[in-house]
Amino acid sequence: MDAGRVTAVAVGRAGTVSHAGISMETGIDKRAVDTVFVGRLGVADDAVLDVAHHGGPDQAVYVYTDEDAAWWAETLGRPVPPGLFGENVRLEGLSGFAIGDVLELGDVRIQVTAPRIPCSTLAARMQDAGFVKRFVEAGRPGFYARVLAEGTLAPGVSAVRTSRGELPLEVVYDAWYARPVGGELLARILASPVAHRTREAFLRRREDTETA
Repeated sequence: MDAGRVTAVAVGRAGTVSHAGISMETGIDKRAVDTVFVGRLGVADDAVLDVAHHGGPDQAVYVYTDEDAAWWAETLGRPVPPGLFGENVRLEGLSGFAIGDVLELGDVRIQVTAPRIPCSTLAARMQDAGFVKRFVEAGRPGFYARVLAEGTLAPGVSAVRTSRGELPLEVVYDAWYARPVGGELLARILASPVAHRTREAFLRRREDTETA
């Protein structure tokens, strides 16, 4: 087992972000709080508006590390406070995540299910039309997780990896942007405990390959 700690938890409220003449309603603006209840469907009172792409049992929590946030702060020349990228949880001391990793965050137990795939909402949040490309190229997506055991979560609790998955998160992230994805890798992804939406996206690729 390896361990770190939770350094922040964050909750978002519905609001509007605008950039380049486009406005959108979103819950990406998350702010640090003292404590949250983490349930099977996500963090209590956390706004999830785009339910087609976010939220649900397989993407209940979005986690980002302090180490990656520090890299971004240096790269951007600005602070990257908890919640800036829409994350619910900040961790320090853990890295090298894989699909299927199980983490115990105090009383809460989660399982890594998918890398975060950036979208135009993140670009609007950062007020940078090119930020999606920058985020992809940086290779620091953070991860979504399903909740295996509900509970209350607060900064300062331990974060212990109790089980390791076999499919590195970065492999799935790179495969998302690859065309085509090799059959062996595709089979590994589909055999892993990956998030439902991610699985469906890769299943469509397999079907496209088979009918091409």
